[in-house]
Amino acid sequence: MLDTFSSSYENLAGVFKSVWSIFLAISFWLNGETWMAILMSLFSLMIIYYVNNLVNVSTIKRIKLTEKLKPNPFIYNIEALLFFLTLMIYITMQLLE
Repeated sequence: MLDTFSSSYENLAGVFKSVWSIFLAISFWLNGETWMAILMSLFSLMIIYYVNNLVNVSTIKRIKLTEKLKPNPFIYNIEALLFFLTLMIYITMQLLE
């Protein structure tokens, strides 16, 4: 039962994080930070994975196309670690300048 609730909430949080990274990419692009805009654009592509898993978990009758990508906790954790590590390194470099 715990897996049922946590998986859908984790996917929804991933969707929000991907939307946030889209807005960060736009902001970095407008401020002339090309590399950070590219990195945030790559992180925003994870929205496809999160929406796919959210649809797969939320529907009663499974869709054949969404069953191909299985939710993997390692992908969630590594993506979150890299996302926040990238932001922390960027903020640290800005403070050191």
